[in-house]
Amino acid sequence: MDASLEHGHAEAGASHVSHVDDDQKVRIGMFLYVVTDILFALFLLISYLFLRANNTQGAWFPAGVPTLGGVQGIALLEAILLVVSGIAFIVAHVGVRGDNQTLTRIGVVIAALGWLVALIVQFYFAGHLPFVTTNGAFASIYITLTGYHLYHLLFAAPMMIGLTVRSLQGRYTAARHLGITTVGYFWYWAVILGIIIWLLPIVLPPQL
Repeated sequence: MDASLEHGHAEAGASHVSHVDDDQKVRIGMFLYVVTDILFALFLLISYLFLRANNTQGAWFPAGVPTLGGVQGIALLEAILLVVSGIAFIVAHVGVRGDNQTLTRIGVVIAALGWLVALIVQFYFAGHLPFVTTNGAFASIYITLTGYHLYHLLFAAPMMIGLTVRSLQGRYTAARHLGITTVGYFWYWAVILGIIIWLLPIVLPPQL
């Protein structure tokens, strides 16, 4: 009997160790993905700076190309939605770490709604840019950044749905909330990138 109990404890301990190791792999995997994503975004941002600084053959912002104009207000709206979503996600993370199911659910639902509306706004924004990729280097790189950001919002959609469903089911606890932690890595980075893309043409306008 004692031998069987010891065997059972050994199996439980091995299972626990394996489970912890798997959690660490998921965290590291998502962290490395976000780091890779940040590096690619930095490449695009450096390209913006390089093309703007050199203005090769006057191709950065050719005469006659329309400015962002009124659509900058749409970009501001999206940035605000992302900030609200990010803050709500922080609230959810604090709630789950404190084992507060109500706070977790409220935070995740608000974060998800903010993300969903931001996705709709981003679709509208991308479809109403006043130029195309052939209208100079600024238009080309800015449309690329806009599309890249749209990818982030779309990529997060299934994660957003999964987190919301699981949170409403009460499946996250102080001891088990790997999903909220790892999605948070991506979530916060996407919010930051959205703010950067909104600020970029304001801090470094296309007109030289």
